Amino acid sequence: SEPGSTSVTDCVCVAGRSKADGESCTECVAGKYKIAMGDAACTNCLAGRYSTAVGATFSVCQGCPTNSDGPEASDKQTKCICNAGSSGADGGSCTKCVVGTYKQDRGNADCAICPAHSDSPGGSSMVTDCTCNAGSSGPNGGSCTECAQGTYKSGRGSANCESCPANSDSPTGSTIVTRCNCNAGFSGLDWGTCTACVMGTYKAGTGAAACNGCPAYSNSPAQSTAVTVCMCNAGSSGTDGGPCLQCESGKYKQGPGEAACLVCPLDADGGVQTSPPGSTSPNICSLACAAGSFGPNGGPCQLCPSGTYKAVSGTAPCAQTCPSHTQSEPGSTSVTDCVCVAGRSKADGESCTECVAGKYKIAMGDAACTNCLAGRYSTAVGATFSVCQGCPTNSDGPEASDKQTKCICNAGSSGADGGSCTKCVVGTYKQDRGNADCAICPAHSDSPGGSSMVTDCTCNAGSSGPNGGSCIECVKDTYTTGGGNANCESCLPHSDSPVGSSAGTACICNQ
Repeated sequence: SEPGSTSVTDCVCVAGRSKADGESCTECVAGKYKIAMGDAACTNCLAGRYSTAVGATFSVCQGCPTNSDGPEASDKQTKCICNAGSSGADGGSCTKCVVGTYKQDRGNADCAICPAHSDSPGGSSMVTDCTCNAGSSGPNGGSCTECAQGTYKSGRGSANCESCPANSDSPTGSTIVTRCNCNAGFSGLDWGTCTACVMGTYKAGTGAAACNGCPAYSNSPAQSTAVTVCMCNAGSSGTDGGPCLQCESGKYKQGPGEAACLVCPLDADGGVQTSPPGSTSPNICSLACAAGSFGPNGGPCQLCPSGTYKAVSGTAPCAQTCPSHTQSEPGSTSVTDCVCVAGRSKADGESCTECVAGKYKIAMGDAACTNCLAGRYSTAVGATFSVCQGCPTNSDGPEASDKQTKCICNAGSSGADGGSCTKCVVGTYKQDRGNADCAICPAHSDSPGGSSMVTDCTCNAGSSGPNGGSCIECVKDTYTTGGGNANCESCLPHSDSPVGSSAGTACICNQ
């Protein structure tokens, strides 16, 4: 009783004991304590704390091991059980689930492995934390299927796999567009524009290799995928795929294929007729060498050399030559057979002009020069083969780029035009192509390196808000551990945390 008490009714239970109506004072059981004297009930240890002491006169409640929790008034450590996202024995050490696993409920169960082709961050507490890996697609926490042949997916999550560019293919489970290789019969930069092999060329394998020309005196249809598709032309004979040889003077062959050349027929008077090498019809056979060739009557005949032509038949040599910067095939019969040499082209009625920088032309003819593909450039003028060079890493340029400075940094990278482009560092982003600097993420947010969208900036632990938006620090008595757009969580009752807390351990029991 207090000093100066006047009655037995002033006698109350001492600290560490309490009583109900009409009962005697009994010791506070384990999990409870009572600091002051009086008949009031003993105070429970808070949730997440326990005590084994009986009759405790002050708070001897101890915190549960890390990553575990227990109910109010817990009287033994084994009532501390592992939280969701952690695993271990009741009352013992609880370890966060490792990457690729999760645990949805509290208790001593093991962490479960994510479904095939998916992964999760450490400490995951929901099956929906398991997101499909790059190269696979499906719902978060569900069945993830590898991207089918001809598709790819570069990021994690539930997005669908994307189709490879036209006329290209990729293996199953591809994780990046650069796995899309041009099909056989097509050529170009892998993951870029794949162009069909033109007539007279072929490509047997996949990839970025150029189309191969058919053997001499043979031809193939567009998109050919094997050398055996190259058949000997009319006027030539051999096996499909080569070698093919021109029919000799005095012989001819009318159609493509492997058939042999035939001897020119005798004329009406029984005279021996001749023909130029590579003749395609018996109608060319005559006593005199035909236009485009020369030699004695009755043969043998020789074709006019490349760069010359002869319009009439007879024994005279081929004396007419092609104009400057033009060339003709052997056996040409007219100045109209003279076409631009490799590295030059012409429009209707114009002279042959050099291919400008950013273009090239491999074969002779009047066709337009070929553009360097997007992402490549060339400074050479009059190029007779592809001298196009790739843009620096993390940059790109338009077709027919004629200087390196047309290569500009991609979104997510920064640098001078034509120079070295460096991926945006962690905590920055760049949404557009060009030489602008990477922008800093909004306050209290961060982004991975190479970020190309402001929405890649996600709130840090201890803050909350929309991706790419304003992140507000968690207010007093709240916290958030993972960052992103999750809301801040409240501390347990009778505990407190400072502003911007990033873990539940920041919540400290009140005095």
